This record gives sequence, structure tokens and C-alpha cells, in this order.
Amino acid sequence: MAIDIHLEAARAVGEEEMLAFFGRAADATLMDPDGSRYLRTPGMDITPFAIGPDDPDEYEYRLTALGFRRRVLVIFRLRNLATEDETAEAERQIVTSALEFLSTYESDGVLLHYGEYVMLERRNGEVAIDSGLEAFMENPLLTDALADYPHRKLRQPFQ
Repeated sequence: MAIDIHLEAARAVGEEEMLAFFGRAADATLMDPDGSRYLRTPGMDITPFAIGPDDPDEYEYRLTALGFRRRVLVIFRLRNLATEDETAEAERQIVTSALEFLSTYESDGVLLHYGEYVMLERRNGEVAIDSGLEAFMENPLLTDALADYPHRKLRQPFQ
């Protein structure tokens, strides 16, 4: 079963700009098999969505739960057929590209495991990593990438 990790951010960014950003940040290849464009690395697929202010799928409970109205949704899907090394590198790319995106666009946002568990957040320019990520943090590439950020128990509004 594929693992999905979602980046949700408050700053509005267009899909073309996100494709370019994450293509560069994750060294990913643009795929367009049937008109639904996404990015691919050996370990994952990346699909960005720009969410408009009147999007019918934007529910008020998300605003209340997250503390911001999301304008960006990026779905990172780890590939089932990836090797262990490709998966470890994809996990690193997810976290580092998400942090770079939130910093570059000066946006509040969260990285969510399956769209529910808050793995990390950026609020008011401050980044925090959830201290309950022990299994995920077994990846030494992630340990190095996240060493400089505070780790604490983050609020879990969807649990």
C-alpha cells in the first residue's frame, strides 16, 4: 500500500509554479500521461493542487482544525516499488522540500501523514517537528535534515 503525506499551506501558489518548485526541490521529472500532470522521483510521486477561495471541497472544519485556510495541497505518495534507499531519499525530499516551500513562500502550513497526523508545522515563521515521529525518524537522512528544529508534541486536530 502506498503511503501518502500531504503538505497543506495557507499561501496561494499556482499549480504551474508548484510543479516547477517541487520539480527542482526534489529533482523530479514532470509526468503527463493523460493530462493530469504530476512529478516523479524514483521513490515517490508529487501532485500539487491550488485551492481557490470558493472551492467546494474546502470545509470549515479544516479552517478550524488547522488555524488557517489552506490554499495549497501537495500530495507526496511513496511508491510501492521503490527500494529501501529510494524510499529513504524520498522521505528526506518530502520534508526538506516542504520546509523550503513554507519558508520560500513565507506560509503557515503543516505536513500531514495520510492527511491526519501532523508531522511538522510552520506557524508565524517558527517550525516545529512532532516528537511522536520516532519510527519516521529512524531514517538517518531525516535525522540530519531535522536536527536543527525543535521537537515537541504537536496538536493533533484530526486524531
